[in-house]
Amino acid sequence: MNELIGSGPIEDYIRVGDHVRLQAKSSLNESTTGTVLAINGDPGYREFVVVKDGQSLVKDGAFGILERDVVATVERGDCWITLDSLLTIEQATEKCDRSRKNQLRKNGKDFPLFPDQAVVREQSPEEMVSRWRASAQADLERQHASVATVNLIRDEARLLIPPDQFQMLLGRREVYPLSPEYGRSFWTRQLAYFREHGHAEPKPRYPASLKDRILSEFALDGPAIWTTSPCGTQRVRVLWFGSSAIMCRVAGVPIKDYDPILIPKPIVWLQPEEIAKCPNGWDHEWQKSLPDYLKSLPGYLSDIP
Repeated sequence: MNELIGSGPIEDYIRVGDHVRLQAKSSLNESTTGTVLAINGDPGYREFVVVKDGQSLVKDGAFGILERDVVATVERGDCWITLDSLLTIEQATEKCDRSRKNQLRKNGKDFPLFPDQAVVREQSPEEMVSRWRASAQADLERQHASVATVNLIRDEARLLIPPDQFQMLLGRREVYPLSPEYGRSFWTRQLAYFREHGHAEPKPRYPASLKDRILSEFALDGPAIWTTSPCGTQRVRVLWFGSSAIMCRVAGVPIKDYDPILIPKPIVWLQPEEIAKCPNGWDHEWQKSLPDYLKSLPGYLSDIP
């Protein structure tokens, strides 16, 4: 059930069969993607039973996870929609108690002579749950409307563009973030391109980067010879590979950081034809001039050719 359906209440937005991504609140680096097999319990207390992508229920089984422990994102056609967590009455009660204690402590510092007369702004847990839910519902409806617009544009492209070319575009679309902003831009551009040229926009072909072309000759922090220097040939340190030029620094004083503001002058941007491979390579004298943080890396100098 990946195609867009009606928004409806946020409590019922995720349904059995949906493709979801569940990201643990305790660690934003841990997430699981799969298909919802069952939903148990009441909103705020629900357990999602999910079969992970690439696994089968018969062979690998499913796992359950509480909605309050994860940030849920659900696939809706071209994009993914992130749902705000629903607040339970127990969580709201804890928040209200903590807020009241913080206000009393602050009043004691601000009004030490009459803290009991200072205003304490309170709200009931029920009010907090209601306000939290209204905010989450409004955010869902905004996202849902944006995704609906993107899916309409994509469906228009599906009708115009030959199936094999459209499949190619679907693969290209996955390279970009699966948000409505990127989806709208991508499919609008594809429609305009097809109407102008009569075929889908081909995959872009990027020329080999400067780094790929010359990395066999030069390495970061390695020596090179500046052949066109106004002072004659000079030894330089390679600091960075740009798109068409190489950032170097005249050798002599060890650098401390890669922040351009901190790197001592003179810094020069050289074209590939302006530098040559240093005949001495990473000799002992060059290794001594390396920044201290590089010298401290285990095995760094021993791995240098």
